Amino acid sequence: MQPYGDYLFDSEDEFSEEEEVISKVKLCKEYVNEDMTYSYIDAIEEAVLLCIDHGYNEDGIYLTEAVLKILPYNAEFWQFRGVFCNNLFRFEKAYECFNKAISLNPNDIETLLNKAITEENLDMSNDAIVTLKRALAVEPYNEEIYYNLGTVYSKLENYEAAIENFQQAFYYDEEYTESLFEIAFCYENLERFEEAIQMYDRLIALESQNSNTYYNKGILYIRLEEFDKAIECFKSAISIFNEFGNAWFNLGVSYAKLNNFQEAEKAFREVVKIDPYDEMGYFSLAQSLEDMGKQHEAMIYYEKALEIDETFADAYYNRGHIYLEQGNNYKALIELKKAINYDDEIVDAYVEKGDAEFNLGRFKDSAISYGTAIQHGDTSYETWFKLGVIHSSAGETVRAINFFDETIQRNPDFAYAYYEKAKALFSMSKSDEVIENLRIAIKQSPEFRNNIERDFKGIKSLDLYKQLFDKK
Repeated sequence: MQPYGDYLFDSEDEFSEEEEVISKVKLCKEYVNEDMTYSYIDAIEEAVLLCIDHGYNEDGIYLTEAVLKILPYNAEFWQFRGVFCNNLFRFEKAYECFNKAISLNPNDIETLLNKAITEENLDMSNDAIVTLKRALAVEPYNEEIYYNLGTVYSKLENYEAAIENFQQAFYYDEEYTESLFEIAFCYENLERFEEAIQMYDRLIALESQNSNTYYNKGILYIRLEEFDKAIECFKSAISIFNEFGNAWFNLGVSYAKLNNFQEAEKAFREVVKIDPYDEMGYFSLAQSLEDMGKQHEAMIYYEKALEIDETFADAYYNRGHIYLEQGNNYKALIELKKAINYDDEIVDAYVEKGDAEFNLGRFKDSAISYGTAIQHGDTSYETWFKLGVIHSSAGETVRAINFFDETIQRNPDFAYAYYEKAKALFSMSKSDEVIENLRIAIKQSPEFRNNIERDFKGIKSLDLYKQLFDKK
């Protein structure tokens, strides 16, 4: 083949940049095939660098291997080859290449940095730290080395050490603002939220048009439950980048936390406008509508969320909850069963399933549902009370009393528990305990007086009953 002259890569080429890269790489591969590698080593090196920049990793491997066959002691090409192997996730091979390069040129910073990256990819974090500290011994003022050290320490959750190195990176290069982001992230993981916010404020002073900074700051304010401040941050992020879906979403969350469901609805509508396949956006929009009492419209958007993800357990639960409130127990039961099928840890789904079953007269099923809720961590006194009522109705008096006692322990001011316990005790002819529980129930809820003669047949014959009414 004929060479293209001394100036192989003419800058006036009419091809597009990508086509030009492909052309140059192809030409160098032809040089290799024609055993002209050594003669055009500079051109091949330029092509290799283009392969790194444009992601032509297999071509890069081909060219570097060709050079290393004739120049096996060229540290630079061993480093290039290692970069391509890294990009192709061939980390073991990349590690070998970088070690070979370092054996030939022990103090090359670029190779040491790349070797540390490979060690990270191989889960050799401590080795990466040793490599980076070796690089620091060569260039103690190199901000990139400090930054990479910070990332390794951060991965190891040694956030104090990470902060120290990120600070050094920024100290040596104040344009290295990525360091401030990482410092804020470390402070957040240390739950030093105010310091993280201060770091984001420094970033805003340096780069006022970075929407991510405002967004991250807003997330911190959500964690601090300072939702008004979070709203301002998300608004700022959106003013810079209007299509910032996550900012719109968390803006909606913040409004919802403040019970401003109208503004929350507007924000969530923007979320689904930006991404019509965001099931969480539709779900949150439906929740806002439900919170405003717009149940019919809420059901439409729960359905949209389920069209995108048919396993969305919370959407089934919320639909079941609406049906239960509407008195449609059959449909509620269907939805709640689906919720549990896709996520058996939704405690409230068991409780409301029990409610639907109770309303349908399926008392045994209801008791199982309430019991399962308790097994899954339900701590509400109401669930224990409902179990007491079911067992009392079934004539299981002792079990019922145990559940009522547990209810009272969880909420000593719940008058119904004393009243229902008194009814169970009355069936056991325990007059003293009946009267004592009625006394407490009436003291807390005087309206129970009106029901006593109906619910306790023959109680007027008890002397203690008269004493009860004598007490004012």
